[in-house]
Amino acid sequence: MSDKELLNEKLRSKITLPIGDVLSDSFELFGKAAGKYIGFTILLFVVIGVTVGVTAIVPFLGIPLIVFLGLVASPALVVGVGRFTKKLKEGQNPEFSDFLSGFKHNLGQLVLQGFIISLISSAITFGLSTDLYLSYFDIAMSYDGDLQDLAAQFQEAGELYGETTVLSFLGGVFSFYISLGLSLTPYIVSFYKVNAFTAMDISFRTINKVVFQAAVIQIVLTVIAVMGVIIVLIGLFATLPILFIGTYLIFRYAIGEKPTGEQDEWSVNEHLVD
Repeated sequence: MSDKELLNEKLRSKITLPIGDVLSDSFELFGKAAGKYIGFTILLFVVIGVTVGVTAIVPFLGIPLIVFLGLVASPALVVGVGRFTKKLKEGQNPEFSDFLSGFKHNLGQLVLQGFIISLISSAITFGLSTDLYLSYFDIAMSYDGDLQDLAAQFQEAGELYGETTVLSFLGGVFSFYISLGLSLTPYIVSFYKVNAFTAMDISFRTINKVVFQAAVIQIVLTVIAVMGVIIVLIGLFATLPILFIGTYLIFRYAIGEKPTGEQDEWSVNEHLVD
């Protein structure tokens, strides 16, 4: 049975997503390896900081770095957190290097899915606030090297065009739904040998079966992550990993990884029984 057939077979079975288990497991697993998760997050912030610094000083070097970080490193690192968490959940002792293991599995399709999802997100965002993002584009094109002035112009444009309306609210809900529906895609690409388009299709169909539960979990995890920002940013070192862990666990509980060995029969979530 091919991986695509295996995934479609899983979708024909009952899919469950226990909200309480996902959220409690997110905190429990973070607690088991808090030091490594926090270390990874610090490293992530250092990389982002260096990229921003290089972009401000040498824009022609910074832009390729941003593209690499957004389209290659970002999805690979998200999957790496998932693979680290998988080992932890299964009673193994993951190494810090497991955070980088996302680069080793189906990387080409992982990059492709990230690019396609970025295009979809950008199209939705631009469609909801065309004037705002055209204004941002004009400001960026007229950038003269003064970062303080650039930030002030962006803030002014946001205040001018960023008012919430019924249309923008409904558009935001739609954007959230699309983002949620595609959220399992990088894990499917990494844990199965399927292309980006198949993974996006499977992700959307899976989430649609448990959309209420997935939405509740994602909202709670996002609120937790935002709380980290409120606590002088330092809290992000704890709350951001919990967001990553929880997002992986949505995948794990809803559809799970490909079975290993010579196993022919496979039922959804069978491997999750402790």
